[in-house]
Amino acid sequence: TNTPAINIDWTTVGQYTITASYVDTMLGCSGNASLVVVVKPKTKITGPLKRCVGTSSSYSCTVLTSTSPVPSTWSIVPAGAVITSANGLANVTIQWPSVGTYTISAAAVNPLLACDTATFVVTVNPAPAVSAIQGKDSICPGGTSIYSAISNMSGTFNWTITGGTMIPLSSSN
Repeated sequence: TNTPAINIDWTTVGQYTITASYVDTMLGCSGNASLVVVVKPKTKITGPLKRCVGTSSSYSCTVLTSTSPVPSTWSIVPAGAVITSANGLANVTIQWPSVGTYTISAAAVNPLLACDTATFVVTVNPAPAVSAIQGKDSICPGGTSIYSAISNMSGTFNWTITGGTMIPLSSSN
């Protein structure tokens, strides 16, 4: 089609060869040029999107269309979170010491394994606050009392009693 350039939409991972052939009909000669193109897979990071301050969580870098691990160089912006496992692995553990929104990046250690740097946004929330427990702090044997507390966040309470027995009010207590 006598076009000196083409535009190719690469949709499938693999190795391809592009060949351009040229013919000069006036001179009666021709030439060829070839280029090998490797379409590398995209990557993704998986792990929890939301965390509480003071916790740790694990993240993995894999090929987008499978669970094949991709050893990566990991980074986090802004500063504040800490990668506690060795860099260069497909899986890392990150500590979240500060509230904020962080972007995790994972770039394949071997650039032949992936075509991109994967990114993943994590929101680190403040730890839930729990009010002081309300209820009697002194009671006679055989007596019962209701105790309560509230939190500034949604979630469930888990009550434990040391040296006594609890009678739950309902399944949500």
